[in-house]
Amino acid sequence: ARLEQQVTLKKALFDKMQDKLVDSKAAEAETVSSLELTNGASIGTSTKPSKNVPVTLAAGLVLGLLVGGGLVFLLDMLEGTIYTLEDAQQAFKQREVPLLGVLPLIETLNQEGEAPILLEQNSPYLDFYERFRSNLRRLEEEVKVVMVTSASPQEGKTVSAYNLAIASARAGKRTLLIEMDLRSPSRVQMLRVSPDPDSLVEPLLYYGEPGDCIRLVPDVQNLYVLPSPGPQRYAAAIIESSELKRLLEDVRSRFDFVVLDAPALSTSNDTLLLEPFTDGIVLSARPGFTKSSMLGEAVQQLNEAEDVQFLGGIVSGAEINLPKEIYADENEDALLAESETLEDEEDYEEVMAGGRNT
Repeated sequence: ARLEQQVTLKKALFDKMQDKLVDSKAAEAETVSSLELTNGASIGTSTKPSKNVPVTLAAGLVLGLLVGGGLVFLLDMLEGTIYTLEDAQQAFKQREVPLLGVLPLIETLNQEGEAPILLEQNSPYLDFYERFRSNLRRLEEEVKVVMVTSASPQEGKTVSAYNLAIASARAGKRTLLIEMDLRSPSRVQMLRVSPDPDSLVEPLLYYGEPGDCIRLVPDVQNLYVLPSPGPQRYAAAIIESSELKRLLEDVRSRFDFVVLDAPALSTSNDTLLLEPFTDGIVLSARPGFTKSSMLGEAVQQLNEAEDVQFLGGIVSGAEINLPKEIYADENEDALLAESETLEDEEDYEEVMAGGRNT
């Protein structure tokens, strides 16, 4: 509804400008057509002082800047996008939401399109996620099962959930990452794990066998992942099933820390259906993508929902400059890790089979 209102306002402003343009062209045509030459041309001495060209240009430039700046400010107010880290922090502060972490924009060092997942053990970016994890541990109530979501898609919730789980595993905690966005395909290939193709056909049977659906991540010690059987047409029915309920109750006792990557609040109510099985929700915002109005609605929805534990917010994909020497060390580590690949496909299948058996 807010987006429709913004489109209506912009369209009304555009139509008004078009109407004024048509009126001005019509007035110009009428003025030109009504001119007639009544007297012959004559040369006379003008007493009117000449115009100062530099002053006129300067005045026009100042007026143009004022008009352009006003239009930009108006469009920015209508759009309401959060563009900077400071704006995101202020947005959470104004809504009295605790800020649990500021997570930097991760630049991939290898091929383009590579996911910003921190599989390298010495990555300097892990320090920010370790701080995020420690802030969760410092809360008054114990947080063992946490769910990461966002107001809208593409706001950094998946990257934050993955790297939070990696940071927990690096800290020696037996950690499980659960993909709970059943309306989208699984993305566990980022962890070099292959999803089960049969889970698309029988998702309830898939969740009914924890030993088969939980996979060991080969590159990160203590990290396990439960791939999503998505995309599923009846995702809400699967979330409310007894099989998934038993699974979520079982993993709470089997793991030290559990991270759920949940769908965005604006796409469905799946996050609210999953919340009773967790210890709280973390809301992600991303500069350049998060709309202030959508963030406000998401915070209001979480605060007004009964029995929903809203832990706080995080800023994902923030522009934070790392020291050059640290970044150089990370580049060397990434190139070294890339060179240490498995010798052939049979070795890889053997490692994967061992992980599934474990």
